Amino acid sequence: MAIAIPLDRVQQVLAMRIGAALAHSGVGTHAAERLRHYRVGDDLSALCEALRDGLFRDLYAILGPQMRVSMPDGRTRRFRMEEFPLLADELLAVLFESLGTTGMPKDTLMAIAMTSGSLCAMRTLMQFYPLSSAEKALLERILRENAPQAATASPNQPLF
Repeated sequence: MAIAIPLDRVQQVLAMRIGAALAHSGVGTHAAERLRHYRVGDDLSALCEALRDGLFRDLYAILGPQMRVSMPDGRTRRFRMEEFPLLADELLAVLFESLGTTGMPKDTLMAIAMTSGSLCAMRTLMQFYPLSSAEKALLERILRENAPQAATASPNQPLF
């Protein structure tokens, strides 16, 4: 059974980083489809890689090798390779929202947080799951060191 992933939510997350026009193109639709195919127990790292690679392919197909886009504020920006893993991680927040705490086991989130460094998984753990004081201190430290604004951000608040 497919997970109910709201397309408008995926587009909202993407629009903050790639602009509304691109988010409402096939980029948002393809990302939502990738999220919908996740099954509890599947490898979240593999999903994150599929999202990252899919976002790159979709944007490259639209923007070409220069990967430049005009943003709503009038500035032109170029997408950098290091942005794609962060963008894919932000999209995981939509999956975590859709599954809730009963659909996403704490151990699964902790594993993705610790093995791949998913800041979204760390924020989700901090906000919605019971943690020991040691776990909480560790996650807070990692979030502060890697993205200071992430320590207090909601799981779906952008990090970069």
